[in-house]
Amino acid sequence: MCIIGNMSGQPLRLEQALNDSFSESFPRFPLVDLSLAQLSEKLALEAAGASRVALDQRRFAPDQYTLSVNPANLTNIHQWDAAIQRDVMHALQTALVGAGFMLAREPHLTLATDPTLPQGSLRIIAWHSSDPLHLTELIERNYEELDTDFPPAGAFLMVDGKQHFRLKMAIIRVGRRLDSDLVLDEPHVSRQHFQLKAQHGRYLLIDLDSTSGTRVNGRQVKEHWLKPGDVISIATIEMVYGEDRGGPPDNAIPYTPDQTSDRDHDTPLNMKAIKDIKTRRFIPDSLH
Repeated sequence: MCIIGNMSGQPLRLEQALNDSFSESFPRFPLVDLSLAQLSEKLALEAAGASRVALDQRRFAPDQYTLSVNPANLTNIHQWDAAIQRDVMHALQTALVGAGFMLAREPHLTLATDPTLPQGSLRIIAWHSSDPLHLTELIERNYEELDTDFPPAGAFLMVDGKQHFRLKMAIIRVGRRLDSDLVLDEPHVSRQHFQLKAQHGRYLLIDLDSTSGTRVNGRQVKEHWLKPGDVISIATIEMVYGEDRGGPPDNAIPYTPDQTSDRDHDTPLNMKAIKDIKTRRFIPDSLH
């Protein structure tokens, strides 16, 4: 059960904690015409607004963040390397804990570019990869008693941190073909790239001998049992798998396939991803 708690003063405390944490980590901010103060303010408002409060008043902050900027504010992609991304996530985690938030998982942040954003501004979307309140419940589920085609409750994919695709069927086909359940418009995506198969209340990702391969958390896989927070990468496209009974974040755009095109790989997604950023995943053993 989620309670909307009193957030009076909490975003401001978090913003100050973020300012302090970022100032120690970054002597010079790697984004052109953007300041640490802007990043702190946006992160604080989004993290506090997307947090969830348990009955015992513990407030859980979201663990997934997408930072979007105008391409002009990122003149050199190598300025934002894996080390900087790790430092941002560490600073964010330190600030959240210092401001009194709980975390079910270590935060993960993705950088994306959006030419529709005004130069010098940024957009942040935050969400929970799984229901943190559900994770704290000591409930044992006997999957052997479930239908083998039973899909996980509240499963979804966040694509490029902007759009969500709900996973409700026993088999989800992903590829460039228009008859796929999730159509991806990218020339290096195979016509039939991978599928998700529900078994015992979980999704098994199966690569369908794709040309460019499928990676989960940076590792190439043929089969992989998905866990909330897993990052799926195919070609230049990045997706985050989540399970949340509350559903995907409200400010993410639903995915709707375009059936009017005669091309075999048309899609409305128009997604952009950054190849060079490698993500670092951490899930406590107690949550496996």
